[in-house]
Amino acid sequence: MLETEPARPAAPPRAAAVGWPAGGDEIWEPRPLARAVRSGRRFRWSVLFVTALLAAGAYAGALVGLDSLERHTEARRTGYLSAATAMAAALDDARTAGWALTDPGAAEGDLVSAAAPLIRLGSAAVAADQAASRRLVDLPEWFPAPRLDDLTAARSRLREAASQAAAASGALQRVADYRAGMAQILTLPNLPTAGDPIPYAAAATVLGDYLGTAVTRLAALPDDPALRRHRDALSALLDRLGDWKGRYLAVLQAGDLEGAGRLVREAREWVADARLASIEPLREAGRAADEAFAGAEVRVAEVAVLSGA
Repeated sequence: MLETEPARPAAPPRAAAVGWPAGGDEIWEPRPLARAVRSGRRFRWSVLFVTALLAAGAYAGALVGLDSLERHTEARRTGYLSAATAMAAALDDARTAGWALTDPGAAEGDLVSAAAPLIRLGSAAVAADQAASRRLVDLPEWFPAPRLDDLTAARSRLREAASQAAAASGALQRVADYRAGMAQILTLPNLPTAGDPIPYAAAATVLGDYLGTAVTRLAALPDDPALRRHRDALSALLDRLGDWKGRYLAVLQAGDLEGAGRLVREAREWVADARLASIEPLREAGRAADEAFAGAEVRVAEVAVLSGA
């Protein structure tokens, strides 16, 4: 067998090739890495800072939103309760006025004094509707919509109360206007009777003015469903008085004051019948107003409960 020379181990790399110091006594230090392979860890602090800043901003915004929500809900709740309280007082006064308006035997002074409570009720209804029409809460669009069930219900009840109070006020106002116009229509002018001679021409002028004015007032009467039949009765009365006028003036012109007196009494009986015929229509109009009053009062009480009264 031939002898072979054993393999020699590879020579170690030179120190200069790997960046080691040439002498054994020198301290080795690594060379700095290239910029492309350096760690990006130094950028993480800025990211964390921005994240923390955003979180703090969101937290502060939430606090501001919650505070704004509390202030706005409290303001709306207070506004609803205030509007309901004012309407409750106005409803009481208007209901009392309504009793006089729908009572055919009420004194003229009671009818006049009923106007102010109706105006106050109408104003309270408008104020309540305006309060209920405002936005529930004023928050940024990005803020989650809160659950405000009680406040939402109070707002809905207040709007219903305002509508029913306005209906009650409107119904009684129509009754008041009707009664005022009816009273003028059913007031005959002073006419001559036996022993009270008045010139024919003067009587003709007085009757002509009365009938002309009465027709105008009839046309201006409010068209309330409860009073419509009685309005037709007033129209028929004026037609009868138009025919009656000719007969009366003829008798008066002939100097028959006794006959003129009988005709005047006849006309006054017709007027009295028309006045009595208004009793049931006025009561019917009053019942319609009472229904609206009752509904408004119930809704006002619900608003007070839902608003934390």
